[in-house]
Amino acid sequence: MKKQLKMILLRIKRDIINAKWVFLGLTIYYLITYLIFHESCTTRIFTGFPCPGCGMTRAMILLLTGHLEESMRMHPMAPLWLILGIVFFVRRYVFGRNIDKEKKIGIIAVMLCICMVGLYVYRMMKYFPNQEPLVYTPTKISMVLKVLTEKIVK
Repeated sequence: MKKQLKMILLRIKRDIINAKWVFLGLTIYYLITYLIFHESCTTRIFTGFPCPGCGMTRAMILLLTGHLEESMRMHPMAPLWLILGIVFFVRRYVFGRNIDKEKKIGIIAVMLCICMVGLYVYRMMKYFPNQEPLVYTPTKISMVLKVLTEKIVK
């Protein structure tokens, strides 16, 4: 048991080291966009509109703290992504499977992304702009783009 736990931690450490530049880049991106725009979603920064993943972080936090109903209201796909994440974690770190050979998980992730886009269209038609997280948030960039678009159209 102790040996298996050491292997799991070693695999996690190796993956973190291999992806250090990705983690660093995402951290810098988040800090810069949040400091400038008070927002980290690129779609919302540029357009003011929510993206298909809007509400996912809040939904995951609600789900992990036992608030299933509120989580589902925030983003109904959160439980599916959580299950996929757990399956990936177990296969990658407990069983030591190579990420490159995990084609089934990749296919499922692509299918979930497609479903998210479909759900996004449905939710935008039904709930936008009156229900969190599907609200319009005007940003400086979206306002500039709107003015430019209006000038081009005239």
